[in-house]
Amino acid sequence: MVLIHIQNVSVAYGSPSRPVLSNVDLNIEEGNSSVFGQTGCGKSTLLRLILGSEQPTAGRVLIDGVERRQPDRTCGFVPQKYSLFPDKTVLGNITFGRKSTNSISSLV
Repeated sequence: MVLIHIQNVSVAYGSPSRPVLSNVDLNIEEGNSSVFGQTGCGKSTLLRLILGSEQPTAGRVLIDGVERRQPDRTCGFVPQKYSLFPDKTVLGNITFGRKSTNSISSLV
């Protein structure tokens, strides 16, 4: 079952316009969640589109058949940057905020 459908998506930045993604058409099925590629190929842009924090210049991003317009509680991503804890696994980095929040609320 297709969970995420990227329909003919293009993204361009700046003036003059510089294309970052061009006519991307992609179906992502449930259970597939990895994005790989060289630096500067548009991975983060694609993830921001799926998240809804950025809108395409052209095309549509559908999540469960609904066009993504803004971020919500059902979708998020962890960027691969200095903000990750190198001593933690991917799961440890993803769940860190929730564990910290639970620890703080138990102290209050």
